[in-house]
Amino acid sequence: MAIIKFDTHSFIKKFNSRRFYGASGCDISQGTLVENRLATKHDIKMLDKDIKAMGKDLRREFDLELALQKSEFIKWIVSVSATQAAVILAALKFLH
Repeated sequence: MAIIKFDTHSFIKKFNSRRFYGASGCDISQGTLVENRLATKHDIKMLDKDIKAMGKDLRREFDLELALQKSEFIKWIVSVSATQAAVILAALKFLH
């Protein structure tokens, strides 16, 4: 196995100079942060299922909200039309 020379102290100093403080620089320099974040095929499949389920839930919520907005719009149109008809009838009555 080949040995790789790596100066962790200068690596951490570089991170600290860029406002990346504390144990995070140590974890990255030792590779533990990278090792803990690798995903397996199973993890990716589970995430894919979760994302699809969330998409279906969001679609249902969107459809429900759209239906509510549509009914509110219809109520508004009917009330404006009734008011407009009343104003026109009042104007016609006033003119005759």
